[in-house]
Amino acid sequence: MDQFRPRRHPNRHQTLSPTPADPMGEDDPMTEPDLLHAAVDELYASPMPEFTARRKALAAAARQAGHRDVATAIAALRKPTLSADTLNRLVRAAPDEVDELLELGAGLRRAEQELDGPALRELSGRRKALVADLTRLAFDITGQPNPSPSIRDEVVATLNAALADEQVADRLISGALVTQARWDGFGSTSLPELAAVLPLRRPRTPPATPLAAPRSTTEHVARPTEPTPKRRPADDRGTRRTDAASERKAAQDKAAEDRARREREQRMAQAQREADEADAEAAHAAADVAAIDRRIDELTAEITEQRRRLAQAQRRSRSADVRRRAAQLALTRTGGGRPG
Repeated sequence: MDQFRPRRHPNRHQTLSPTPADPMGEDDPMTEPDLLHAAVDELYASPMPEFTARRKALAAAARQAGHRDVATAIAALRKPTLSADTLNRLVRAAPDEVDELLELGAGLRRAEQELDGPALRELSGRRKALVADLTRLAFDITGQPNPSPSIRDEVVATLNAALADEQVADRLISGALVTQARWDGFGSTSLPELAAVLPLRRPRTPPATPLAAPRSTTEHVARPTEPTPKRRPADDRGTRRTDAASERKAAQDKAAEDRARREREQRMAQAQREADEADAEAAHAAADVAAIDRRIDELTAEITEQRRRLAQAQRRSRSADVRRRAAQLALTRTGGGRPG
């Protein structure tokens, strides 16, 4: 499987050696496509902070060695995004684990083509666990203990896309990704210019099938720009401006995403606070209603008791009035029977 993996330790002196090629082929010099791919290997293995300076140095060395087309292609190579750089380092540091991903992807695609339901269920069950393991490994390798959710999502999407699409897998194992792939969850992918150059070899075939022969190196030229016969000094400035503009655009996009995410979080937090306040107000109102109900019950009981007492007092008053009148009548009768 090594023939499908990027060269991890290019020979810088051989890559950009100014020694002219021997016309008889006795020295077996490297072709310009080989020189370009060796430079790509070295550049995309470099630390991200050193990318721009290293690209400039490699392009200058190629130009000094007389390889102007190679120098032009190197100068136009794009700086990878953070997620792409994370995956490039995973490919170089953990080839066996990446092999497992490629084999699983080949098995999934074969099962889909053959409509093999049991195999699809078994392999799909392995997909999630393997992608999660490789994602953790990639961030461990690159020293990112707490990657942002957006970077994690980009790494996961690219690994899933490589499982679903053989072309994405080819670009992944080139070790020269410049951006992330997009995966819609149903097997189809979007293929932007994922890698700096086309893969050196044909896609890896399933284990039961013999490996395909390598493509001719003449098929694999740099994608970024069409080489020009001559390179003017202004081209370097244009490349730097283009790269700076791309970096500014990426930074602006990232800042916009961060702002949008913060705004969403703020809106969600505000909505949650308002919901909590509404719940508290409703609870207070319910407690007030319950207290009022209790007070009404108490007042109703008091009114009933007062009415009972009033009725009792009225009965006693009427009884007393009857007794008083009876006494007065008796007194009158007694007084009327005595002699004058």
